[in-house]
Amino acid sequence: FAIRFPSAFFGALTVFPIYLFGKELFNNKKIGILSAAFLAILPWHITLSRATSEAVIGLFFLYSFISIHLVFYKKTKN
Repeated sequence: FAIRFPSAFFGALTVFPIYLFGKELFNNKKIGILSAAFLAILPWHITLSRATSEAVIGLFFLYSFISIHLVFYKKTKN
């Protein structure tokens, strides 16, 4: 449990930064929802999330930082 839980936890949380990334990049809420739905049913993401892989944790932090950067960039741009 202690070894597989962090990977599965961050794999499930990755859906939210992907939604925010799609929404902020294209300025469209539907694209954000569609990109999050595709990630949620993507077979390789499910497989990596269930295994003990650091790639899923890295993907979570990568998309989190990129999404937050896009949000702040758009707010300071206006």
